[in-house]
Amino acid sequence: VFIRYIYTEEVDFSEDNAFGILYAAKKYLVGGLVKKSLRYLEANLTAVNVCSYLDNAFLVEEDCPELLVQCSALVQRETQVALHAESFYDMNRESLCRILEMPRLSMPESDIFSACDHWAKRKCNENQLAETPKNKRELLGRALYLIHLPVLEIEQFTNVVKSGLLSTEEENAIFRYF
Repeated sequence: VFIRYIYTEEVDFSEDNAFGILYAAKKYLVGGLVKKSLRYLEANLTAVNVCSYLDNAFLVEEDCPELLVQCSALVQRETQVALHAESFYDMNRESLCRILEMPRLSMPESDIFSACDHWAKRKCNENQLAETPKNKRELLGRALYLIHLPVLEIEQFTNVVKSGLLSTEEENAIFRYF
């Protein structure tokens, strides 16, 4: 696709190749193809594929900050759809953390916890690990600490406790908020 563009200035984008083409265009300084790639990506951005876009956009963020801004705005506006899309479960932990660091997610914190728990279960399966609280906690890493657990209602927090992801000390520290 890249070589064909060099000779013909024609390109056939798909969701599977758009970021690869963007990366190659940036690497080899093909400005016209960079612009076309970004236009394609911006035009095809949805709440269903935004997590996949974020995962890839973070790799080239210094070169396409406007795409990251659009992705972040969409995640914050359509959090429920984004965090239940298949692309959410495919993203890496660093991208998950960056979503959780966004200032205004439009989804209850209990649902965010649940989505992260499901993300960890999927990662356990991908890595052929048992779905134990210890393994899920390890896979979540710092993402677990980015979930705003103290804002939960006590009934919601008891479901978090049942998951086994928190240590006794962490549970006790959060129970003090109630």
